[in-house]
Amino acid sequence: MGYRARTAFGLGVTMVILGIVSVAVSLVAMFVPVFKTAVHPHIALGLYSLLATGIVAIIAGSFGIASGKTPVNGCRITGFLSTSIMVAILGLFFLVAVTILLIIADGYGACALFGTGGGNDVTPTDEGCMAFDSDTTVNLAVAVVLLILGVLELVLGVVAAIVSCRGLCTGYHGHESPAIVVYSGNKATALQPGQRAVQQPDGTIVIAKTDQANAGTNGKQ
Repeated sequence: MGYRARTAFGLGVTMVILGIVSVAVSLVAMFVPVFKTAVHPHIALGLYSLLATGIVAIIAGSFGIASGKTPVNGCRITGFLSTSIMVAILGLFFLVAVTILLIIADGYGACALFGTGGGNDVTPTDEGCMAFDSDTTVNLAVAVVLLILGVLELVLGVVAAIVSCRGLCTGYHGHESPAIVVYSGNKATALQPGQRAVQQPDGTIVIAKTDQANAGTNGKQ
């Protein structure tokens, strides 16, 4: 048990890389002209969510790297835990759910979900509603990328939260879980797993393995 510093460091590096990729993808899709004019306005909302989640993922990854390097710092582990939870929540609600909706609903028959207007370029459809003039292929590609990045951020956020929570609950380096301490005279000894204290006839206390202590007790009986 305890905080797995190397695992936290690896998760931190992965989250930073994923966050940078998320921010880069969202910025390219929002500002590069060839994508900007082809992306459906509702899919653009997912890009803003991806940008926000990417920034939080970078922050969470930084905490993971820092806590992996200095596992004695409980504040960094706590920061890693809280930001990882934020990444997982954002990845679930703002990326995965929204992207699944966009993949299903994107197209010229989605007026029931998107409404009958609100865009600059709209054309009548056979169904009698309005649809945006957008590149369906580009929108589908962007939506799939959003879904993949959202799932990755969700999974990494959950795993990172489990690792950091486990470390805080079971003790991290320098702050291990409380142990049973046995005092014999002026000497204090912490009992390790599988050990117990046995008092001798002269009043002294001897630390013995559990099986040895049980054998001694049974022999006296």
